Amino acid sequence: MPVPTIRSSGPSSGPSPGAPPARPGASAPREAAWRNSEVGIRIAARILLADDDPVQATRIRALLAQAEHLVFDVVWEADVDAALRALGEDAFDAVLLDLGIGEDRGLDLLARARAAGYQRPIVALTARARPEMDLRAMEVGANDYLDKSRLDAPLLERAIRYALANHRHRAQLTQRAQLLEEAQRALEASNARLAAVIRRQNEILGTAAHDLRSPLGIVLAYVSFLHEQRGSLSDVEEQDLIGRIEKTLRFTVTLIDDLLDLSEIQSGTLQLVPEEVDLAAWAADIVEDDRLLAEAKQITIGLEVEPGVRASIDPRRFQQVLQNLLGNAIKYSHPGGHVRVVLGPGDPGFARLVVEDRGIGMTPEARGQIFTPFGKERRAGTSGEKSTGLGLAIARRIVDAHGGRIWVESELGRGSRFCVEVPRA
Repeated sequence: MPVPTIRSSGPSSGPSPGAPPARPGASAPREAAWRNSEVGIRIAARILLADDDPVQATRIRALLAQAEHLVFDVVWEADVDAALRALGEDAFDAVLLDLGIGEDRGLDLLARARAAGYQRPIVALTARARPEMDLRAMEVGANDYLDKSRLDAPLLERAIRYALANHRHRAQLTQRAQLLEEAQRALEASNARLAAVIRRQNEILGTAAHDLRSPLGIVLAYVSFLHEQRGSLSDVEEQDLIGRIEKTLRFTVTLIDDLLDLSEIQSGTLQLVPEEVDLAAWAADIVEDDRLLAEAKQITIGLEVEPGVRASIDPRRFQQVLQNLLGNAIKYSHPGGHVRVVLGPGDPGFARLVVEDRGIGMTPEARGQIFTPFGKERRAGTSGEKSTGLGLAIARRIVDAHGGRIWVESELGRGSRFCVEVPRA
């Protein structure tokens, strides 16, 4: 038989009780399920009625037409498969399901609808009261169970209203639970990041304390020795000890300065004062200042620049980057070596700074740790120079703050090539 469809919009527009069903094949308009539209206190709800008994379908439609608080838009399907297709194609606020449809296939339709993802209320109906059926229907996924022989308009309306209200309440609870779960995950991730930062800060603090303790212990030993040997040392010996004390204290001050810089950067309080800078003139001044340090090891510095390359940088902060790269190149170059500084255009929109040496180079493991504070592979320079283990970590953070990038190319025994790129002005 054709699958009939009934549309009801309330008592004024629907047929009178006992009237035959609407013309077979007539379909209801496809519109939003829960429209939140109100006429006085009446709220529209779209209902799928799955029942293969035309007489019962007409009776239920008539009861729905008498509702006091809801205006029902009813689509009737008399076949199990047709009802399941309708649920997949249309938006319904609730389903009235006769468990006897298609020779007692109502439970199968209920299970298939839930398995297909239909989550809205389904109210089960039966013409034969069987105590085991209501429990079975609720287990499969029904929200309520009504005996057709006892149905009246208020009972049917109340069952649908309560089912809709409970569905909305459960949806709100589910949404809140999801939000809480997302917030919990975000909090756990934040706590994990914070714990990692704290662990790293503690590691840095422990390493810094060790690195500070060692040179201060050396200074204390030298001072004690000078005090004990006062009057017995020659001027040359005294000057040598004073020079050693001064060198150790300079290293200690450098370490403290680096720690303060790192703390400022990691706390997010690093302030940049960018300005448009001619990189050629800027680099020439810094290289000239470092020539004295290089000459102490008979190392020459060559500067190659392309005129007209300008970038928006904080000159003072970016000077730390170049001085650190130059200091490392000199430190790890062999006496009599050469350091090359090149300035020019890089990738499109960027200026590139390169500091290259032919010194001792690095292992792949060292390259992976070179920009980490207090990296594991901290080697002395070719003349025994010490390293704070912080300079390159600070340089990287300064470059990052400028929107640039820094990387290293190195081979053990053949030297290193540090490259920095920053946006051009």
